[in-house]
Amino acid sequence: KSKDKKHQGRMTKFTKQFLSILTACFFIVLAFGSDEVDVQYAEDLGAIKEAIDDSFENMQAEYEELCDSKRNSANKSDFIMLNGKLASIMSSYIENNTNLSFDEQKTAQDYAEQTLGRYPDLSEFRNTGTIPCW
Repeated sequence: KSKDKKHQGRMTKFTKQFLSILTACFFIVLAFGSDEVDVQYAEDLGAIKEAIDDSFENMQAEYEELCDSKRNSANKSDFIMLNGKLASIMSSYIENNTNLSFDEQKTAQDYAEQTLGRYPDLSEFRNTGTIPCW
């Protein structure tokens, strides 16, 4: 019987390690496949505009999903994370893109501002910190 427990303990340890590795791989893929990263590492102005469009579209979908969820602390934390993504897209990811000149970065920031204007709820959320759907 003790042999079975040892075997079971090893299997449990293996399962936990496997799940940890799988989870880590998932988050790596998620991070490097995100639109926000595309904005920071876009090769040129056309690519960054496309990444900005994709980012806002995805953030709008995330915003709507959060608005449809129950109001609670976890949901509020998710809104805070979304606001952080929004702030990053609007400034640091564009500013840290080493593939763009100063003029191209300025053009990208102007484009991001114009694009944000097409999403009134996200725009209000960014500018006031309030959640319009709440």
